[in-house]
Amino acid sequence: MIFFLIFLFYFSTAFCVFSLLYLIYEKLKKKDSFKGLLFFIIGFLFLFFSENRASNSIINEIIFDIRTGRLILEENNFITKSDLLTLQYSSQKHNFSKKTYGVTVLPTKDDLLFKKDITNGKYWLFYTKYFFSNKIAIGYIEKK
Repeated sequence: MIFFLIFLFYFSTAFCVFSLLYLIYEKLKKKDSFKGLLFFIIGFLFLFFSENRASNSIINEIIFDIRTGRLILEENNFITKSDLLTLQYSSQKHNFSKKTYGVTVLPTKDDLLFKKDITNGKYWLFYTKYFFSNKIAIGYIEKK
């Protein structure tokens, strides 16, 4: 399901770009731009829906795998299992600091990357298992 949502995200991103170009083309030709605007709005809605659902699905997978013991945090001084179980999804704006914290999960050897938000102290999560979550923060934790 996650791969389908990620595919839908990239497809809707491309659809938004092409519909925006079509909208500009209609404006330049002084045609009625209703069709281009409708395509753009539909693509934009699919874009937000697919990003939201993909991020939630990845977070649910991480939490489920940690609870069932399929993912085990490698020894680290940064994050605990209980911190990770409080992972929240949010699409709010984030301002990252330059420092990145990495935690490896076993047995897959994927990394959970955390970047601290300099404005509110949240740690934003990136998961290297999926290319989508390498580029987009899928959630955050608030360390105690």
